[in-house]
Amino acid sequence: MVLNKLKVLITKEEIERKVAELADELRRDYQDKHPLLIGALKGSFVFMSDLIRKLDIPVEIDFVRLSSYGAGKETSDRVKQVHGIKTSIKRRIKGRHVLVIEDIVDSGRTTRFLLDRLGHRKPASLKLCTMFDKPSRRVVEV
Repeated sequence: MVLNKLKVLITKEEIERKVAELADELRRDYQDKHPLLIGALKGSFVFMSDLIRKLDIPVEIDFVRLSSYGAGKETSDRVKQVHGIKTSIKRRIKGRHVLVIEDIVDSGRTTRFLLDRLGHRKPASLKLCTMFDKPSRRVVEV
C-alpha cells in the first residue's frame, strides 16, 4: 500500500495550534460584531468547524460551493458557482462583517470570484481567513 510512503508535512498538533491562534485573532477583531462566516465548500468544512468551536463569540454561518477545477485536479481559468451566492447569502451581506473561510488558497481564482461577488453586496467589511496559502501557484491576486 502506498500510504506508508507518505511524509507528514504538518502535524496534527501544529494544525491545532494554528487554528487556536487564528481563533484568538478573529475573536479580538470581531468581538461584538456578530460576523457572518461563509465557508467555501467542500474544503473549508473541517477547518471552519474547528475554528468556530474555538471562537467563543456569536457568529452566523453559511456556505457557498464554487469550483475552478477542470478535468482531474488541474485548476481551470473558469470558476463555476455550484451553490450559494444567489440564494440565501445575498440577503444577509449588506452592512454585515463578512469573513470568508477557505482551507487552501491556491490559484486564487475561486477566492477572487467569491470576494468580488460578496463585495458587490456592500458588506461593512469583507475579509479572508485561510489555513494554508500557496502563493507560488497564484494566478489572481486575492
